[in-house]
Amino acid sequence: MIQAYFLPMVWGCMLCSILGQFLSVHSESLSDSASFSDSNSASRSDANYNSNSDMAYNAASDSVSRPVPNKSSNYKHLIIRSILTVLIAGLITLLCGFAFGMFYGDMPVSGESYGIFSFNLNGLINSQGLTVFLPELPLATPYQVEGLAYLGIGILGLCIMGGIAWLYRTLGNRGQSDHPRLFTKEHILKAIPYIIFILVFLCLALGYIITLGSHQLTLPLPEGILHLLAIFRCSGRLIWPVYYLILLGTCLLPAYYLPDNRLPLIVLILALILQAVDLSSYVKTRLDKFHTAERQVYATPLTDPVWEECADRYRHIMYYPDVYCLYSTKKNEGYAIQIYAYRHSMTMNYIYFSRNLSDTINERMYRHFEVLADGYTEPDTMYIFPDQFPVGDYGLHYYYVNDILIGTPDVLESGEEIGTQ
Repeated sequence: MIQAYFLPMVWGCMLCSILGQFLSVHSESLSDSASFSDSNSASRSDANYNSNSDMAYNAASDSVSRPVPNKSSNYKHLIIRSILTVLIAGLITLLCGFAFGMFYGDMPVSGESYGIFSFNLNGLINSQGLTVFLPELPLATPYQVEGLAYLGIGILGLCIMGGIAWLYRTLGNRGQSDHPRLFTKEHILKAIPYIIFILVFLCLALGYIITLGSHQLTLPLPEGILHLLAIFRCSGRLIWPVYYLILLGTCLLPAYYLPDNRLPLIVLILALILQAVDLSSYVKTRLDKFHTAERQVYATPLTDPVWEECADRYRHIMYYPDVYCLYSTKKNEGYAIQIYAYRHSMTMNYIYFSRNLSDTINERMYRHFEVLADGYTEPDTMYIFPDQFPVGDYGLHYYYVNDILIGTPDVLESGEEIGTQ
């Protein structure tokens, strides 16, 4: 309920967890069947070798009569639990969506400019100029800062150490009879959910324009798929679950590969120190921003007494002629107007959204002014004209207030009325 980008992340974790449970049951079934088969064969051999021994015969009989693990029963319970989990999570998701108006209004689902707020393939090692050790690497677009996923020198060091330790453990002792195999079926089954998780979110974060530094490769995806993917316009943020999975995995590497109980703790402390030093300049920048000596308080540029009189008289603000100018005009008064409306409990025909609803609102606004031209008035509405006077007679009184042109259905006592131009 904080941000829609968490929705695919949470669902991805849940679905991959369910897949991992199915693969785990399958792996246990194979392991039990294999151990059953081995014990059965061994018992039969002992029985044949000691055919006159009652003990060997009884052991063979017991092993033959032992039931095979009931794999179908485990699958049945897991399927029922998984279906219930998905249904309950789906219902809660729809209820949250309903609470936020997912089934109401004309707000478009997809966002504009999909593809430029993406993740760059150098993102895991690109400090974007925020750290001490590694330099800033080029991005394809300045908006790829949304895909910031720099791991830090400490985590990168753990990754390198873990890779070397893994290679040494699997390849360095190949002459020994009990050396660990490079890949086993059990390893592959356990890794499948993680591989799927990483690949899916990596592809979603990259978008349809694959970038490495300043180099780009555009994939010719169908329009329908692009429209669906544009639901998450800033796709670079979808690298977050991959980032945290790598972060968690690398922190567990020392405990898994280093035999001494104290050595993993020492390695983690050293990695933490390196990480802290690497990120120290960025942390200092954030502290300076939010912990300045003097508290920064927003000061509105709307200081004319006319604004207070309008707040007392009117309950609604309407922009004309194009609501998109709310945040695109040179005067940049859009933010101030929204704060003004919020502080005085006033409604507006448009506020800033990451989804462009201007066409729908403009259509209704034009119909509203057609009604005004016919002599109808809205006594509780004031109008703001950022760029120009309205063309036509709408029975309004016009004022310049803090260099902003407004229109009101009544004469204001604290303002100096001007004529139309």
